[in-house]
Amino acid sequence: MNKIIMIIPYFGKLPDYFPFFLKSAEYNTDIDFLLITDNNIKTSYKNIKIYKTTFKRLKERIQKKFDFKIELSQPYKLVDYKPTYGLVFHDIIYSYDFWGYCDIDQIFGKISNFLPNNIENFDKLFRLGHFTLYKNTLQNNKRFMSPIGMNYKDVFTSRTIFVFDEIEGIEKKYELLGIPRYNKHDFADISFRYHQLRRVYKGVSTSKLNQYPNTYYWIRGDFISNFCKKWKHRKKRTFIYTFSKKKFRRRYINNRK
Repeated sequence: MNKIIMIIPYFGKLPDYFPFFLKSAEYNTDIDFLLITDNNIKTSYKNIKIYKTTFKRLKERIQKKFDFKIELSQPYKLVDYKPTYGLVFHDIIYSYDFWGYCDIDQIFGKISNFLPNNIENFDKLFRLGHFTLYKNTLQNNKRFMSPIGMNYKDVFTSRTIFVFDEIEGIEKKYELLGIPRYNKHDFADISFRYHQLRRVYKGVSTSKLNQYPNTYYWIRGDFISNFCKKWKHRKKRTFIYTFSKKKFRRRYINNRK
């Protein structure tokens, strides 16, 4: 069985929905989550690893990997440094077969159910910054330095957010290099622009994605989409439910969150 670790730096006040993210991560007991933060996070689950530090110290750790002065004056700029984490945190993750990064504005289903059986054949899995995996080899961890595609030095010396962790950045590099990738889309990305739960995905019409009304629920590690198709009730398990910028209320049933 492949060992996988997700690397998640987060500094500053945690959002109200963080407990939902954390609970769904805890239920993925076969995957480790390394939370690099200045927050005091309590959990009894062994797959949740807390690395307590400051943003300044993290910047110093990243700077040591480069022979030029990097620009990292605010935590949000970390989105451009995500592809470097395999190199930056090698001393922590060296024993893992795959490492990755993800955002915290989401709730996980059972992640391993959506990974390919031949995962060893891929050097990179998934193309969006809210969840990406990489094979943990030195060669692969240095691929962001390839001169093909977006230049990492231009990215790391500018205050501009290039979104290097996504399609036009690191994903385009792997595409141009012809590196084996796995890009099946099993996410439910929810738009914040609508009151109702409406999925969105770049390159796919919103009407096509939402032709069948959906409700979503999470139960004991499973995230399930309920919908009606041709007058029949259907269920579909979902990998990730992402709700970036979506406002919602927490409800309590029988005094349980």
